[in-house]
Amino acid sequence: MKIALTAALALAIITPAAAQTGSASWYALDGNMTASGERMNSSRMTAAHRKLPFGTKIKVTNLHNNRSVIVRVNDRGPFAKGRILDVSKGAARKLGFIGRGHAKVRIQRVSRNTAVGVQPQWPQLKKLARIALPTKRPATMVASPDEIVVALAGS
Repeated sequence: MKIALTAALALAIITPAAAQTGSASWYALDGNMTASGERMNSSRMTAAHRKLPFGTKIKVTNLHNNRSVIVRVNDRGPFAKGRILDVSKGAARKLGFIGRGHAKVRIQRVSRNTAVGVQPQWPQLKKLARIALPTKRPATMVASPDEIVVALAGS
């Protein structure tokens, strides 16, 4: 039962519903670090979602005016109750809701984070690896969570 429940939860996270409708807002914290480890640039087409993997591209449609944009998930959020997505200021401008601050939207996954060159950053794990894991090479060379898993497994 426990294995079936775990598999069902994993499947729900990996394959969310085809479309999700709810309220979205925008934010612009230029220069601040996003949860993915990249710096926020409010003119780029990016978004914050609670569960979708970093690098996932989603189509966001403003249900009030039918404008759509494709954004890439690079942050976590939103943290306001009732919101399903935070988009960058640039995306909000194209969607037409800068002045209002929020809009009812539909989001649909366009692609997973499998595009060439999309490599989610894990700054917290890298920091932990530098402190806690012995390696044969300098700690600054530990580059990915996969290496951390291998180091922990003793391989």
